[in-house]
Amino acid sequence: GDHRDLHPFPTRRSSDLSEAAAEEAAATDTESKDTATEDTATEDTATEDTATEDTASPDTASDKPESPKTTADSPKEAQAPAVSELLAKASELRDRNQYKDALAIYTRLVERSPDQPEAHWGKCYSHNQLQNYGQAVEACDRALAISPDNVQALWSKGYALEQQGQPQAALALNDQTLALDPNYIEARNNRGGILLRQQRFQEALNEFDRALEQDPNFAEALSNRGAALWGLRRFDDAIASIDKAIELQPDYPEAQA
Repeated sequence: GDHRDLHPFPTRRSSDLSEAAAEEAAATDTESKDTATEDTATEDTATEDTATEDTASPDTASDKPESPKTTADSPKEAQAPAVSELLAKASELRDRNQYKDALAIYTRLVERSPDQPEAHWGKCYSHNQLQNYGQAVEACDRALAISPDNVQALWSKGYALEQQGQPQAALALNDQTLALDPNYIEARNNRGGILLRQQRFQEALNEFDRALEQDPNFAEALSNRGAALWGLRRFDDAIASIDKAIELQPDYPEAQA
């Protein structure tokens, strides 16, 4: 928060006020004796004037200065969740496909800690799942400005660019991701997917096979492999691959298409 001390106005001592009131009272008595013929209204006016003098001004309302106030240690700030806790919560929501809720936490995180690349990547990933591809690219760019070799951001930006009709740029980003981390299985699968959509079936099949060497039960890669095999007119192999994908993940939409 913004740390500011509030400095109270200086106050006069109560003894100074008492002396001033006594002098006023003496002056009032003298004036009353010299003007005995004046009417009651005049006396009332003098009384009001005396009362006004006895009333403390805002500057002299208290003998003690007001305690300085700060906004530094409010209960909300003291109890705010740590960045690591928020990242864990957002990741949990993302894993449960609750992307809007995850995005809300990632947005809060980047406002609070703008130099946190993982939070920017989380925004990018969530936007991708919500099909907000332009916002996804922007969020990934912010992550990459902080951490240029962030493989998650490179991979997710590649996905967003392909969805925006830029397959070559997407392919280049997947290549960059795999150069940094050859075992990044999602980038391997996405690279194969781009090649598949370009009808480069054998190259795509090679990528899916490499992904499945790492994880034989990767349902998405199995389904994609089936599509590549179908493109190569290896129909029996294609059906076997797709059947295994459905067995592993019955609700996987591409496998049932």
